[in-house]
Amino acid sequence: MTAPWWTPEAGPNRRPRLRDGAPSLHPTAAADVRAELAARIPAYTPEWTNFRPDDAGVALVRLFGVQMEAVLKRLDRMPEKALGVFLDTYGIEALPASPAAALLVFKAMDSAPRSVFVPSGFGVQADPADDSDDPVVFETTRDLYAAPAVIDQFAAQVGKAFTTLEADASPIVPFGPEPQAGKAFLVGLAGERAPTTRLSLAFLTRDSDAPPAPVSAGAPAPPPALPAPSLAWELLDGGRFKPLEVISDSAAALTSGGIVELGLPKQWRAGTLPGRGDERPLRWLRVRLLNGQYPIAPRFEAIHLNAAPALAAVSIRNEVLEPVKDGDGRIFRLARTPVLADSLVIEVDESPLENDPFGVAEGSEQAVKWTRIGDLGLAGPNDRVYDLDPAAGIVRFGDGVNGAAIPRGFRHVRARIYRAGGGRRGAVEAEAIDSLARSLPFLQSAVNPKPATGGVDPEPYAATLQRGPETIRARGRAVTAADYALLAKRAPGAHILRAHAVSGLHPNFPGAAIPGVVAVFPVPPVTGDGPPTPSGGALRAVAEYLSREVAPMGVEVVAAPPAYHRVRVAVTVRIAASADAGAAITAVIAEINRYLDPLAGGESGRGWPFGGALRFQRLTRRLLGLSGVRAVPRLNLIADGIRLAACADFQPEPNRLLWPESHEVFVEHEEGS
Repeated sequence: MTAPWWTPEAGPNRRPRLRDGAPSLHPTAAADVRAELAARIPAYTPEWTNFRPDDAGVALVRLFGVQMEAVLKRLDRMPEKALGVFLDTYGIEALPASPAAALLVFKAMDSAPRSVFVPSGFGVQADPADDSDDPVVFETTRDLYAAPAVIDQFAAQVGKAFTTLEADASPIVPFGPEPQAGKAFLVGLAGERAPTTRLSLAFLTRDSDAPPAPVSAGAPAPPPALPAPSLAWELLDGGRFKPLEVISDSAAALTSGGIVELGLPKQWRAGTLPGRGDERPLRWLRVRLLNGQYPIAPRFEAIHLNAAPALAAVSIRNEVLEPVKDGDGRIFRLARTPVLADSLVIEVDESPLENDPFGVAEGSEQAVKWTRIGDLGLAGPNDRVYDLDPAAGIVRFGDGVNGAAIPRGFRHVRARIYRAGGGRRGAVEAEAIDSLARSLPFLQSAVNPKPATGGVDPEPYAATLQRGPETIRARGRAVTAADYALLAKRAPGAHILRAHAVSGLHPNFPGAAIPGVVAVFPVPPVTGDGPPTPSGGALRAVAEYLSREVAPMGVEVVAAPPAYHRVRVAVTVRIAASADAGAAITAVIAEINRYLDPLAGGESGRGWPFGGALRFQRLTRRLLGLSGVRAVPRLNLIADGIRLAACADFQPEPNRLLWPESHEVFVEHEEGS
């Protein structure tokens, strides 16, 4: 038998067999097993010299090789299995799926007597982004009062002069290219009946506009270079402007896209703007810039009435949990998965069983809310806690030593509410949401004016094995720059698939090394046709989470959108004379896009490295590996519109990614048959 690769007898020049970085314990192919047996024949059965194919001994050797192949393949997975068990013991699990988020715009019927109340959790449907047949359900995450009105006109005010703008104007620049205190922007609503209670306006930014500015957290707060803008919202009631209460403002005083929700008075009469009595009466809203300055003038693609945020998840209420068989009465399973962990509310009826033998006391005063914990091993014997496996929907209670034991009972454990959903199937295109899951009086329709963002599938098992040792090394605290990049993916609500971190770099001061600063570049899922760019909210979530939870005291974390070099490839490939040219072009384009992908590209398949050079030779080698491609006579790289010399490599700027655009592929057929 040949010596194993780890022994001295194997020789100093023999390299270990590796499988994705893990050692291969034994050759697994049937031919390797037959070779091992053949090597033993002279020592054990020297009299056997007849090795004809019809010999019975040869048949047994071949049969044994086939049977042992499956056994050895399972044996060769032992290192991977052992690592998985170790990570599970350490409490490292696959990252759960996250739901896609969408902005919904509702329309109330003109005949509605008042604004239509749309409660939080109201569902709408869309065709999924993947190939499944089941529709994706989105649920609103806050209450909405849908006004029976439409936006008819916009207007700008400077001093006492008003300038009317069309409702379909684009872009919309509320305070002009040079915002100054005293300027105002007005929105005119048309409709027979006045909106009531509340009014929601969504301000949408252009996808092609500049990416969001970097967001900093953790630094000592210096005095702002510019005073923050301060706005006042008002409505025109008849001929007089009255102030309005701002209930919520995710648009941050119109510095970004978001929703502004306003409280309305009981009376709102239509009227004309002062000095413009010839205009048609409308119900006018006005927002005035009182003081402060904008670093960049607000600019929006569109403004929508009756807007509410929504998630691609379904709410389940008052679900009675059944114990899992062989779970010792302390393991229960939820009916719908994957579960959004933060949405789960568990209640346990702790009334004595003899007082409620049939479990009819649901919702009684004895129902106690229990708290979710990440590790039951950290809980005391009296702590009413449980842990949750979101992917499997498993709820596990304590045993009386680590966590309080669940009291005896029947149908006494209930999920008061939880949300289930998530995955890339929720990342639907714009206007894909086109139907209501249920009807409401006077509610006509709902639509998403922009594509849904986020929507991440559960982390693959291989990715968990890759991340696990790094997580153990970091132990939840950031010491090196790699720790910041690893832990950024945990930021709640950020929907980040990968990140890159650089110590001493501040994106606002390129080229200068600044101690105590860590720049983090998060990469979200790809939505639409452009490169994946995180929103301002995602940057804020990453910066605040890293600064609050993992960064040492005094470290400033700056989350910034990654910058991209746009790359095209002009290539000529030579294929067999009988090959299909169209199929070859499709395969070449797909391989180039896959190789340059910022999330799944590169040599490792885990995303193109930040600042990684694009090597002409490596790209050519990948194209030659395609079926039917015999040669690559010509390949040119075109980076940011500049065509490089033939056979030249492209070196990106530091900390930048590549984004593939439309390529030029030419096909030549080999001569002859």
